[in-house]
Amino acid sequence: MPTMKRFTSLTRLTPNSGSTSSTPEVIAAANTEGLAAVLFPPFKQEHNMSAQHIFDDTPLGSIIRYSDGTLKPPTRFTKKLEHWERNNGSGRLIRTSPGRTVGNYHCPASFTLHEGDYGGGSIVLIVLQRSFNVDTRLRFAVIESPALSYVRVPEQYGTVTDLLHLAGSHEAAARWLKQHPHSNAVLEEVMTDKPSLQAA
Repeated sequence: MPTMKRFTSLTRLTPNSGSTSSTPEVIAAANTEGLAAVLFPPFKQEHNMSAQHIFDDTPLGSIIRYSDGTLKPPTRFTKKLEHWERNNGSGRLIRTSPGRTVGNYHCPASFTLHEGDYGGGSIVLIVLQRSFNVDTRLRFAVIESPALSYVRVPEQYGTVTDLLHLAGSHEAAARWLKQHPHSNAVLEEVMTDKPSLQAA
């Protein structure tokens, strides 16, 4: 997983709900600045989830942590640290893709985390995302789920669902979608049971 030290001339951009950029963005239900720098103690048993569990039961917009269960090495061990950072991190769940079979090849189901945007000023130059197959050996934990007052803007392409935006209210979500039109997008209220879909 790329780290900040590799982008010394870039700054991690905090998602802005007022952005007019044409690039789809996801705003946080809480401040996610510095998620990659959080300490990673061993998972508690009740938080130790498989990738399949995340795919099956975790709502889009949730903040997910992943880990290989090892402790973070000291910064002086550069190669060991880079290897650790590839297997330990966090991000917002923005995509789910069911498994598919093409000929004799089977592609397992997967999900994608948005780990951060990097750039200069208000310009996004690098978008960091990472996908995980449900058969990965990494372990996962849900750090935060979207608040009930939030509204998702997902888009469906066949069996693949992408989260384009997460807004703090219905009005903010509708305003974002008007500024960033997507033909297959809907407004989806965060609810305790089945989500409520509203035509855009």
